[in-house]
Amino acid sequence: MEHYPESYPGKGEVVKETVCESSEVRKPAAELVGNVQIVRVDDSEIEKQMNEKLVEWEECQSAYEYFDIPYRSAFKKQVSHPVLNRFGGSMGPYEDCLINDIPGVRYINATYYPSGYLPGTSKEYSFIATMCPKVETFEHFWLMVWAKNTKVIVNLVNRKDRVGSGPSDKQERYWPPYRSGTGVEAACKSWKIFVETVDEQEATNFKGLWRSKVQLTPNGGVPGEQRTVTVFWYMDWVDFGKARQINKPGFNQNAANIVRLIKEVERESSLLGVDESSPAVVHCSAGVGRTGTYITLSRVLHELEALRTGDANIRFVDKLQTFLFDIIQHLRIRRLWMVKSEFEYGTIFSAVKSYVNGEGLEPVLWP
Repeated sequence: MEHYPESYPGKGEVVKETVCESSEVRKPAAELVGNVQIVRVDDSEIEKQMNEKLVEWEECQSAYEYFDIPYRSAFKKQVSHPVLNRFGGSMGPYEDCLINDIPGVRYINATYYPSGYLPGTSKEYSFIATMCPKVETFEHFWLMVWAKNTKVIVNLVNRKDRVGSGPSDKQERYWPPYRSGTGVEAACKSWKIFVETVDEQEATNFKGLWRSKVQLTPNGGVPGEQRTVTVFWYMDWVDFGKARQINKPGFNQNAANIVRLIKEVERESSLLGVDESSPAVVHCSAGVGRTGTYITLSRVLHELEALRTGDANIRFVDKLQTFLFDIIQHLRIRRLWMVKSEFEYGTIFSAVKSYVNGEGLEPVLWP
């Protein structure tokens, strides 16, 4: 049973535009007794407000509102496992939010977000947030993908993240060809599922984006039963970015890239017939920071039309921050540290800017 408090700091509040020294919030305006002027904020005004906020944070060297979002640290009992979790075992999920219905897998460091769980009224995909698999969990990962009917995987680890499955390592390649010296090539012959890479390409107009087609075949299952899963690997999203980098060219380019990635994943999902019953698996290294940011931004882009339409007296940027507070709190109720830094929080604003000005909408091309 989930522990979801009926109220929490910041719930229902509208984040106020402030100067660097303050992070005050204001209560929503009282219900108006008369007509409310409903407006639709156009793209140029959204871009203007996003740019103003990014410039403010750039000058402050801090996206200070981020620190008002509750549940920044763990607040429920976690699963600690030195072998099946990364970072020495401490980065485990909450015990009351485990995925525990995968045949042949007693435990996996993953958290399910069903469609309809996150705030908003627009349609949303289902997601599974997880860590980058370790050598010890490769088979568990692919059994989860099969059991959950996943058709798309989004890999957000950086190409420079430390490779390996030790306590300080951050990534492994968990689909063939595997890293040499790991023993996986021999071990996989006895797995309950066979994994084969049938195609792999780098985008021609998106540096650092790869797409792999991975074929899954159960060992001992129905003869001829197979599925093909698409793995997108965006390998240039830096972990532990600094607040002083907010609104710098590289920061903004990364944000535009994430929008392009989301739109390409959605295009592929549409072709594959992805629906609420086939959750997208999203991971970075621990499965909290970049993973939470990706899921949050996906939700924001789907809800953008509702956010930009409403009371003329409430600025779009204030509505966006209120919505973000709600999304991130919902994410953190089920998995610790989702959207773990002000750098990642600021990335969402730059991404919205690139979405409305078209910089993040250039279609991805493949060979």
